[in-house]
Amino acid sequence: YGSAYADADVTVLPGQLTSAEINLNAGHLRISAEAAPGGTALDDKMFYIVYEAKKDLEGRRREVTR
Repeated sequence: YGSAYADADVTVLPGQLTSAEINLNAGHLRISAEAAPGGTALDDKMFYIVYEAKKDLEGRRREVTR
């Protein structure tokens, strides 16, 4: 609701898995991707997995959504 905001530049190289962690302490997340700054959105070509920040006793994080 406009009370949390975070911004991060993440570089993803072709053929590589890239992980980025941004703690918003909020409940809403909107993700988008573009090939270059100001370029065409790649949202229909991307796949995201969102995990809880807190790890369980075995050191794993629970998946929240895809």
